[in-house]
Amino acid sequence: MASSVITMPSITVVNKSAANGSKIPARLYWSKYIGRGIVPLFEKTGTYTEEQQASHLKFLSDVVAPDLGPLPTDPHPQYTMPYVGAPLEFSLNLSSTGKAKARMTFEVVGPADKTGPDPFGEDLSREILRRQARAVGANTQWLESVIDSTFLTPEETQVVRAQGVPPFVPSSMWAYDFDGSKRSMKAYFASFRKAMATGKSGTEVLLDAIRCLDDGLKPGLDLYTEYLNERKGKMNVVLLGIDCIDPKDARVKIYTNVKANSWESVVDFWTLGGRLNDETTLKGLEIVRSIFPILMDEPDILKDETWCKPERIKGIPFNGLQFSVELAPGRALPEIKLYVPMCQYNRNTQVLQKNVEAALKKMNHEWGHNGKYMDAMKAVFPGEDDFRGIGFITFSYSKKKGAYTTSYLMLPTEHGEQELSDSTFEYN
Repeated sequence: MASSVITMPSITVVNKSAANGSKIPARLYWSKYIGRGIVPLFEKTGTYTEEQQASHLKFLSDVVAPDLGPLPTDPHPQYTMPYVGAPLEFSLNLSSTGKAKARMTFEVVGPADKTGPDPFGEDLSREILRRQARAVGANTQWLESVIDSTFLTPEETQVVRAQGVPPFVPSSMWAYDFDGSKRSMKAYFASFRKAMATGKSGTEVLLDAIRCLDDGLKPGLDLYTEYLNERKGKMNVVLLGIDCIDPKDARVKIYTNVKANSWESVVDFWTLGGRLNDETTLKGLEIVRSIFPILMDEPDILKDETWCKPERIKGIPFNGLQFSVELAPGRALPEIKLYVPMCQYNRNTQVLQKNVEAALKKMNHEWGHNGKYMDAMKAVFPGEDDFRGIGFITFSYSKKKGAYTTSYLMLPTEHGEQELSDSTFEYN
């Protein structure tokens, strides 16, 4: 790639007063930060032309960076996504049938001061999500419906303000997939505050929001709801994701945290308690079985299918296992995706990186055999032998995409880190 095509602002990313007493503008800080992660991903995928890379980078700098909030050393609420002190993460998507793709996810950073008129950043979320949707010509039908279902009324805002809310709850998030020259938007919503205001459970709030979207989602949603009701106390719906495209082509994802991390728990969720036994589901489960011991860094984990591996890090949202249940209008059966928080279960980051590559080899993906995965990680995390920013690794399987995996990457900031200490995760 010619360096003259893609350039980032030439700045030093620090939060110190300059000679004239001014600080670097937050937009320039986040533009530089974004470039550090996304440029090497664009290059290493081999998927994007120089012109496409330049266009996406300009969009991220001009449109996204201004909406990422203050400098990480300025007052802000606790970031709720990655543990490296930034309101965004990068991801690398690999499938057995398509090209490698890059993606980014962003968090709406609400106000640090909860005493103002928008204490939870919901007005700000509306503004940012709508602005981002306009920028890519996204369809907002589902977006507006979920906002109405999950955001607080003015009266509810006062009720929840009086009760107090833990800081670790996002207002909302959005993501962009980069497919050639195209950018498509997704949006994500939590339900904690609405649950506090209405007396419903957070799960009820999100499931009710889905029911307002499209009757064609009902068959898959009913299967999932039936299963969920049988597993009360063992799992928790944490997030709802939607595609911001024409609703007839859009998907809904229900993100569910499962307390257990045993193989038995994987089989149970992947099949929704035996409700999914079609050929595609079972083929995916077969592949998951082959890579699960690798991802969990536990070669013998299948010998006792009920055994749960102790977690290495307490008090963070990366615990147990996470799954997403994907629904689409007119599709009778949901598609399941597994999310493994790698930092919880791998001995150290050297083992982690080798295990990801080994899992790709087991899936017979070329990036596991030709060294491209490690090359990409070294490009994103230059000079670091331990890739601290590899968070979740996901796996799903479908007839259209085949085996599909995503690496979620969280690039350390130079200031304001929320990194885990070496005493809780063995970096060596």
